[in-house]
Amino acid sequence: MKRRLFRLISLSLGALAFLGVFYGLAFSNTPNTDAVKATDFNAGRIIDDAIFYNANSMTVEEIQKFMDEHLPVCDMWGTGSSAGRVVKETGYVMPAGSTNADYARKRMAAGNTKYHEPPYVCLNKYYENPTTHETLYETNGIVKEGMLSAAQIIYDESQKYNINPQVLLVLIKKESVVWGDNWPLKWEYNAITGYGCPDTAPCNESYYGFYNQIHMAAYQFNRYKERNSEFNYHPGMVNTIAYSPNINCGVKQVYIENMATASLYIYTPYTPNNATLVNYPGEADCGSYGNRNFFMFFNQWFGSTYIENYSDLETPRYFEITKDTIRINPYNGNSAEQSVIKAGTILKLTSKTKVYGEWCFRTEHNTQNNIDACIPAENISEISLEEAEKPNNYVIIPANAQNYLINADDIYKKNAVFKIANLTKSVTFRDKTYLIDPDITSSNSKIIYGYLEEDVIKLDGYEEKDVYLRAKNETTKVPLTEEQNLEEKNRTNIPLGTTRLFKKKITLNDKDYYQTEFDYKNNILAFIDGENLESECSYVDFEKPRAMKLITKVDRISPLSGERFDTLEAGRVIEFSTKVLINNEWYFRTKYNTEHNQDYVIPAKYITEV
Repeated sequence: MKRRLFRLISLSLGALAFLGVFYGLAFSNTPNTDAVKATDFNAGRIIDDAIFYNANSMTVEEIQKFMDEHLPVCDMWGTGSSAGRVVKETGYVMPAGSTNADYARKRMAAGNTKYHEPPYVCLNKYYENPTTHETLYETNGIVKEGMLSAAQIIYDESQKYNINPQVLLVLIKKESVVWGDNWPLKWEYNAITGYGCPDTAPCNESYYGFYNQIHMAAYQFNRYKERNSEFNYHPGMVNTIAYSPNINCGVKQVYIENMATASLYIYTPYTPNNATLVNYPGEADCGSYGNRNFFMFFNQWFGSTYIENYSDLETPRYFEITKDTIRINPYNGNSAEQSVIKAGTILKLTSKTKVYGEWCFRTEHNTQNNIDACIPAENISEISLEEAEKPNNYVIIPANAQNYLINADDIYKKNAVFKIANLTKSVTFRDKTYLIDPDITSSNSKIIYGYLEEDVIKLDGYEEKDVYLRAKNETTKVPLTEEQNLEEKNRTNIPLGTTRLFKKKITLNDKDYYQTEFDYKNNILAFIDGENLESECSYVDFEKPRAMKLITKVDRISPLSGERFDTLEAGRVIEFSTKVLINNEWYFRTKYNTEHNQDYVIPAKYITEV
């Protein structure tokens, strides 16, 4: 028995499996895929460990659904047509109206013991008791207590031996005639994974049956890994691998990169030659097709046999380690180093890949140095930045300020846009305080943008205004800081006596600056020094107060805002005593309004001497 097992392990699939799979099944139901070509086959890396040993790639329900979608409609009771089929033993041609069950009976009558009465149980309908090995073939299609579905058996053995259930599904596809058969005979399940069938001897009947085959295949794949020194093929070294069972076909020196690939060679000890790869899905001299087909079938059904290449995080940033952890090698899931990263450690992560179907993140250092070591996603979390409130925190953001991705400690924009902003929240990260930029930081975003507090200019005051002011001397619109690039066209002169509506008042370094309505509406950050403005008119006394006559009906108005006070009739004679220059035009104030300090005037152009 020991000698038999050693031969099984070293030579793997027997004559039945080899002839069926390597030759006959190489052409039936062969997958077509544009995603990969057979010539992409890498003899030293057929499949990565992280995929091969990912027992959690599919649930029971997902395995069942996969089989339901990929297998034909089952003719369990043999009612499908067999008209025209030839009974090989006798040459009899099945007549019109005959069924598959009729055809089976003809083969039975001719002495072929592989055929039997219904049911004919398809893989996605298959049930078996793992202890008694009773199947639906024996119960006439009735599921009894203790029976498990094929999907459940595949899942259970995958979990028990830490093998990807996708690997077992592909193994069934490449090793048996059950896959794709819509009315399988019971014998088709005998060697469904090719286990116990050496190339030069009959199959070992003690391993017959679906459960036995799945169990032993998963068990052996796990054993190859746990006790690899006992077997013929080893990862991390050059191995001599035959092209086929025919010793005259020669051998190939292959550096096997990982345990999963070594396991496939222990199970199926041949590597395809170039002609076999070029002629996929067909034959070639000295061809072997098992490992070629495994590679192609897996790619078609489940995607690449290689773990994803590292991809850059859309936003590289800092994360916190949530529990003590070690970095792992994504190619095999093993520890990449012994040092433990303590919980609470903050690390900048910049790239990621998948290990056993789960994301694994790589640090900035390991990314830059192309080191294959990553931290499982389950052991990290976004860093928590506690926001501090700063109500009415108006600041100037100079054009030379840098906008940071705060939790990436990296520059988002090298030069900011000069602006005034109310940055009401701040965070402290890595001993630096940042003011959050609300214009680009979303409330539900994990990325926070802002400015170093030391790079912005704090305003002493900021007020929304709606006030008319008068230039008490000739002045010019100015920028708020030396860093502000105010275009020359916006540095306009304001003549003496000019009155404007102002919308904002800015206080900086204890000085007040005002922004006109025009500049406010056009987002021009040009201001007038408050020292050059006044909120009351500077009236000039007439050399001698005197009576004057209105030459037309006219409104008495406020000299700054133009607001109407009342209307006076043409021809009326009124005594005037003071005057003021507004926007290069003189306005006269009556003696009464002057004595009562009331700001109501009449345009001089509507007044004449008596």
